[in-house]
Amino acid sequence: MISRTTLEKNERGMILNEERGMREIKFRGKQISDFTDKSWRYGSLCITNWNKDKKKRYFIAKGLGNYTFEHEVIPESVGQFTGLKNKEEEEIYEGDILSGDFPDLVFFDENRGQWMLRNSENPDDTLWEIMKENNPGVMGNIHENPELLEQK
Repeated sequence: MISRTTLEKNERGMILNEERGMREIKFRGKQISDFTDKSWRYGSLCITNWNKDKKKRYFIAKGLGNYTFEHEVIPESVGQFTGLKNKEEEEIYEGDILSGDFPDLVFFDENRGQWMLRNSENPDDTLWEIMKENNPGVMGNIHENPELLEQK
């Protein structure tokens, strides 16, 4: 079950930013790095193609005072925050794998205009319905743990 405060914020399927009364829109992506640090970065998504080869480059930007820190990320790893958290306050992102009878992959269905679950026992399960009824945990994500989707 989702916590009471989260339910109050989620009556339309989104968590509201208490300061502004708006839902929080943010992304995460796995950092591209010449070093060993390939950690996840969280913030705003910026897509550019200003370099000479006109190749699109993806950045996660995080503002801190008057400074903005940008990290180039692997395009395939970028996922949007769904606006939902479970009762442990874990944020649920596109590409996350949730626990349950069947491990479920979170994705956005463009035709339905809503967050859905793939690999579910019921292919019509929306993320919102599952969060309301079961409150699953985040087991991992498709980028680091694809083998989790094969478990039953």
